[in-house]
Formats: sequence, C-alpha cells, structure tokens
Amino acid sequence: MLRRAETSGTATVPGDPEEAWQVVARRVALAVLRHLGVIVAFSLPAVVVWWHAWDGHLGSTLACSCGDSGQEAWFVAWPAYALAHGISPFFSRALYAPSGVNLLANTSAPLVGTVLAPVTWLAGPIVSTNLALTLAPALSAWGAWVACRRLTGPDGWKPAAWIAGLLFGYSPFVVDNVASGHVMLALLVVPPLMVAALYELATTDGSPWRWGVMLGVLVCVQSLISVEVLAMTAVVLAATLVLAAASAPRAAVARARRTATGLGAALATGGVLTAYPAWFVLEGPRHIAGSPWPGIAIEGNRLFDLWDPGTYAAPANSLLRLAGYEGAAGPPVVYLGAGVLALAAAALVASRRRRLSWVLAGAALVSFVLSLGLEVWMSGTTHVAHLWLPWQALDNLPILNRVAPQRFAGLTDLLVALLVGVGLDVVRRRSAERRGRHGRGSAPVVAGVLSLAGLAAAAPLWATYQLPLATTTVTLPRWFATAGRQVPPGSVVLAYPFPFPSAGTSGPMVWQSVDGMRFSLAGGYAKAPTPSGAPLSVQPSQADAVLADLSAPAAGPLPQGSPRQVTAVRQGIDRWGVRYVVVTDVGPDPGYAAALFTAVIGRSPVRRADAWVWRLDPVAPRTLGGATGRQPPPTTAAAAFRSCTRSTEPSLTARLAPGSGPGPGPGAVTVACVAARLGVPGPAGP
Repeated sequence: MLRRAETSGTATVPGDPEEAWQVVARRVALAVLRHLGVIVAFSLPAVVVWWHAWDGHLGSTLACSCGDSGQEAWFVAWPAYALAHGISPFFSRALYAPSGVNLLANTSAPLVGTVLAPVTWLAGPIVSTNLALTLAPALSAWGAWVACRRLTGPDGWKPAAWIAGLLFGYSPFVVDNVASGHVMLALLVVPPLMVAALYELATTDGSPWRWGVMLGVLVCVQSLISVEVLAMTAVVLAATLVLAAASAPRAAVARARRTATGLGAALATGGVLTAYPAWFVLEGPRHIAGSPWPGIAIEGNRLFDLWDPGTYAAPANSLLRLAGYEGAAGPPVVYLGAGVLALAAAALVASRRRRLSWVLAGAALVSFVLSLGLEVWMSGTTHVAHLWLPWQALDNLPILNRVAPQRFAGLTDLLVALLVGVGLDVVRRRSAERRGRHGRGSAPVVAGVLSLAGLAAAAPLWATYQLPLATTTVTLPRWFATAGRQVPPGSVVLAYPFPFPSAGTSGPMVWQSVDGMRFSLAGGYAKAPTPSGAPLSVQPSQADAVLADLSAPAAGPLPQGSPRQVTAVRQGIDRWGVRYVVVTDVGPDPGYAAALFTAVIGRSPVRRADAWVWRLDPVAPRTLGGATGRQPPPTTAAAAFRSCTRSTEPSLTARLAPGSGPGPGPGAVTVACVAARLGVPGPAGP
C-alpha cells in the first residue's frame, strides 16, 4: 500500500484518507485520555477536601442545607428539570411564585447544571452538587496546567505545569468557594484557557481566526458559568494586552494587524453567542437594575491578608455561616502566604529576561489592586483615606457594577501560579543547558529541588484549611418527604423557615429540588427585583421582611405580630397564590411561627408529619377564616397572638416545648390559645 509521509517531528501520516482519519482519531483519543488522566490526578486532593461526602454519603451530604450551599443544590437541579420539561434554564417560576426569578441575574451557573443533568436525573441534585464541587478545583487546576504548558512551550518542563495547576486549583480562593458551595466562583477552568488562547493569538504565527474564534467560544462558556468572572477576566486580559504591548512596542506594532484580526473574531464570535444571555441579564424578565449587591465594592480585600492567614481553624464567622459553611474557617481568599510570594519573586528574578514573566507579574499586580475595591484596607479596622484606586473608575460601568472586586483575587492567584510555572521552567532549562556544556548530571537533582520548592511554598497555604471540609447531613422534614409529595403539582407552598437572602435560609429550596420541583415556593433564597428593579433582598416587601425575621437563624427579635404585620403577611399569601402553609419543626421557633400563622390565616392548622399545615383555597384563601368563614380583623388577630405569646401562665418556654399541651408538636398550647381567642376550633391531629 502506498503511503505519503509528511514531516512533522517524527510523525507520519498515511496517504490513504481512511488511514489518515484513523491516525488522527487515534491521536485525538490519546490526547483526550491524557487530559482526562490529568483531571483525575488533580481530582484526588479534591476528594480529600470533600471526603465527608465521598465516604459513602454522596447523596445525603452538603456543607449545609442552608445559605449559599443549599442554594447551589437548587441551581444545579433546575437545568435538569428545565431540560426534562422543555422550559428555559434561565428563568423559573418555582421560586418567588408567581412572578418567578431571573437565574442569569443570579449566580446560577446554568452550564454546570446542564452538563450534570444526566447525573441529576439518575442520582439526584445532591450527588450532582457534590460532584460539581469536587470537580471545580480539579478542572481549575487542569486549566492552569494547560495554560502553563502553552506558555512554556511543547518542550517545557512538565512538573512546572503541575505545580502551577496545584497552586491555582487549590488556592484559598477556590477552596473557600468550594466550602461555601460557590460553584460559579470555584470553577475557574475557563480563565486560564482564555489566557492561553490570548497568548497564542499574540505570539504565534498560526491563523488568528482560529485562536480568535476559540477565545469567543470560551467567552460564551464562561458567561454560562459566571458573568461576573467573565467581566473580571475581560478587564484583566485587557490590562495584560496593554502591558504586553508596552513591554515590546515594536513587536506589538508589527503584530497589530494579526492581533486585531484575532480579537475581532473573538468579539464577533463571543458577541453572537452571548447576545441572548447578555440581554437576559440586563433586560430579560425579572432582571435586576444595577448591582445585586449595592455597596459591596467598599469592603475590598485587606492588604495584610495577602500574607497573613489569620488564626488557624478559627470558627466560621457569621458571614461564612450565612453563606452555608459551618466548619472552621480557612485563610482569606486573597491569601498567598510568604512561601508562594517568595517563590513568585524568585521565579520573576530567575526569568527576568523573559518579557512574559514581567507581563504576568504586572497583570497579577493589577488584579490584586482591583481586588482592593474602593478603599485600601490595611487590616480589619484601618484604611488609607483619600487614595484613588482603579476600581473607582470601573465600579459604575454596566456589568462591572455587578462585580464584587474582592473576587479579582482568583485571577491574582492564576497569574501568580503561571508566573511560578514559567520561572521554574526557565531555571530547569538553564540547568539542562549547563549540563550540556559541562557534562554534569545534576539535572535530576535540580528538578527534585524545584519540585520540592514548589510544594513547600504551597504547604503553609494548604495547612490553614480544615481538612476534610465540614459537612452536614441533608434531612428532609417528614412532611416534605411524605405528605408533601401528595400536593397537586405546581401548588405554591409557603414554608417555614421562609427562604429569603437576609434570613440565610435556603433549606426549603433543597427540599424542593430533592422532591423534583413538584411545587413552587413563595419567596426564595435568590436575587429578585422590586417593582423598581432594585434587589428585593435590599428593599424587601413587608411580608418578606416579617417572614425573614421569623425564620432567621441568627439571634434577633422575632416579629411581634402587629396589625400591620398581620395585614402584610395576609396580602403576601394572597399575592403569591399560596395553597399550603407548612411550618416544619426546623427553625429557631416553630411554635411561635405556628401561632403567628394561626392569627394571620384565622384558623387552626392540622398537625401532620411533624409539621403544622394549613391548606388554603387556591382562589380566595381569606374566605377560609374562622367560624364565620371570614378572617378576623387584623387588630383582633394581632391582639390574640400577643395575648397568647406574652402570657406567663404557663410560661412561653413550656408552651413551645415539643409534645406539650393538648396535642403533639412545638407550640401546640399557644396555637390552641390563639384559636380560642379567635373563636375557631383548635388544632387538629393527623
């Protein structure tokens, strides 16, 4: 058989088209297997980090079925439900019924849930969420590995890429966000690939269209993981291009046309692919006008946190617990530590003749300065006043006003890791050159020393974590696990605890996702707009505020059940089309909540499956009030509630004890008291 040989290193491509395709397919398969092997290797530390889920409890364990961690389980579950039912993965009426919620205006990462949809269908959303949180650092490390291999060339020192991958994939920024369930921030696989594509576009002589189109596709992929990370990456890459041009102006002018062609292809491709998601975020249904987190830019990263890890294994602060992690806190997200900083400085000195190293170092500095936000905070209490920072010029721009500048720390980690990788490669190359000139066999020793230096620099960083990360068992309240599955599909449930951002309660969303989204929820632990477009979490309606205060796990005053509060909750129940009100035995004070809902609704609940339950008329719930069929006036309902909850005989604590009073369940006596004062029958049993 005749063959045509093409010289490309030592590769030989057969002349027969069929054989040529077989050779190409074999090479692609080997490349895919090699990259999968790298991802598996990078996944091993992630399994250790997340071991409390992988030790046999993958389908029943989360960091917490609360806060951002519980929210993430819902975000992973929704795309699988949407695909199965042929509806939009970007919008859902399962939260904030009946208006719904714009998921792209939230941190929903719809691409993650879409890719994991088969796992969700087969094993449930908890398994998918744990898989996503395990793969996030592994894929981020792989992305840095790929980028470092591109920056050091095909003959670069391979261990340098592994060290760069570990430094980035298991940086405090990534691991902290894994602990909090922030898949959209922990999954930073795309930014390093964008760095690699931009590097190839700006330095190689291949087709600019190829790398431009690839960059545009990566823009689209990142937009479906996190628009916020995409915006930050775009800012840092733009700064990187400026630094690269400034470091070699003649080369930049010579390659200007080629670079502009590639960037034009990237903009065209990315613009077409992201046009609909961008419109959906900015102008789509239930979009949020302006920043979802007003004022967040004021509190940027603190300067000292760059090298100070804080107290080892300190208890999680209130903000971290609100985010859904209840174990010991790790270092600040911006922390690099003395070891990594020293290694990065040594790498820069060793590779000082490479412009690439200076560009990476400059871009890392830009990213870190941006992460400071609007003020330079030296520590938790002192800051430098009246100092202009770059973020002051960017904070109010469209899209960028949705960015929390602290999160630029993730890109700082990436650029520092790549700088370390490039520096280690340069040192190894020089060692090999000296060996060739002098015939010395010290290369293995140098390689070992460099590898140990990289790992030693990272050791103090990883030693600050609580490993494995703390987790809790996901337990569905008995009503949601049993009786709740009998409610008509699509029914609106008002659950206690009430899911809302200021309350930190996302448990009902976890129960809803495990149940397969059979019912819709009043409220939601997600960003939704007020009629003016401002975030509802910042300007909540009175009904939302009352129910959030009733449900908040943090210590604070409970609603007093004033006539105004009673009226607000009644109007909320009507406005949301609530069919079931369910007070579970989970929450800071379920007995108090049951008594308040008895006053609001005007009739007693049924005690069923460890929950107080009211079934309301789907059209006109207020006609199901007391004996007359009407709700009592708000003043009467409020007076009955206050009288029963403030009475000292028996004491409030005794009345709220489980099993006390005429029937089982927390608050049975108080509920009966409110019902008696309203002149309606007392609570019924199962």
